[in-house]
Amino acid sequence: MSDRLQEAQQAPSATDLADLYHAAATMTSPPADWPPPALVAWAHAVLPALVSSNEAAWTTMQWTRWPGLCDPNGQLHEGTWDVLGWWLVETKALRVANKKQVPVWAPGRFEGNRRADAATQALFALVLDCDDHGDWTTLLPTLDSVGLAYVAHRSPSHGQANDAGRQVIKWRLVLPLVLPVTGAELAHWRASYTAARIVFGALGNCWFDHTTHNTSRLWFAASAVGDGSEREIVYPIAGRTLRVGNLLARAPVWRPAAAKTAAPRIAGRPGDPLVRGQRYLAKIGPAAVGSRNATAYRGAKWLVSDLGLAEADALSLLEQWNGGNAEPLPDGELRACLASANRSGARGSVRAV
Repeated sequence: MSDRLQEAQQAPSATDLADLYHAAATMTSPPADWPPPALVAWAHAVLPALVSSNEAAWTTMQWTRWPGLCDPNGQLHEGTWDVLGWWLVETKALRVANKKQVPVWAPGRFEGNRRADAATQALFALVLDCDDHGDWTTLLPTLDSVGLAYVAHRSPSHGQANDAGRQVIKWRLVLPLVLPVTGAELAHWRASYTAARIVFGALGNCWFDHTTHNTSRLWFAASAVGDGSEREIVYPIAGRTLRVGNLLARAPVWRPAAAKTAAPRIAGRPGDPLVRGQRYLAKIGPAAVGSRNATAYRGAKWLVSDLGLAEADALSLLEQWNGGNAEPLPDGELRACLASANRSGARGSVRAV
């Protein structure tokens, strides 16, 4: 991506911008030269169109809360953005013994208060998770300058060095939507989330997690764990709502990727390998907690050994499958399953679709 970034930065035409956007949308970690100036300029041009005229404080929302990570029964809440914002602020004073006891929430309404993508009925906020690259130092003043409402909070471990000596990045951004995402619009949520993480990542010189696009994603509140320091939280109270629908309308049109060398076909089993891979993972279906790793390995084994897919293509299909799990595997574990399947080499005995 670096060569393409350099070329596009020299002459950021519409085609180059589309290539930059597509590369950022498909990468799982930020390149060394993130963010490219062309994307930064585009993000600043787009930002005013994303801010509605509606004051967030009076915007009615719904969200679901669970007492802790392991509690199966959620409770639907309804109120204004201020009610949700102040609840997040108040949880800062709560201390729990371990992370599983931190109150968790999702910015949506779910059938039967059941946390699953298929049960999602409406989404009322966008939540972006930064766990890898960049602080909020640049982004929050930019949001303030256009009057966009938000709550941001970061872990006490943010900024510290981990065991490998690398600085820990852990903070979260919550932005209220002008209108709930419902019905057919939910099918486009992943694309809207991708556009949002690119726009706000470019604006703030930060990189948001690409795996947190699930409509049923749980988010931890700002409670402190153990005797550690309190989380830092920023809530400016006043502000306007986000027009998430304008994100995709202004995203650069992707140029079709160059044709790839076809993956090896298995004698007697015609058909596009990517399509067959999708069908196979759909047949496997969602996995319950306790069987996710084994199921992911089983799927990965068939994708790379039997279908002969490239690792990037196999990972893309596995991420789609993982997004359908009630509790998706962490990205690192999913990649480990794929790496293990790659190392094993020999063809598996999984029945093809």
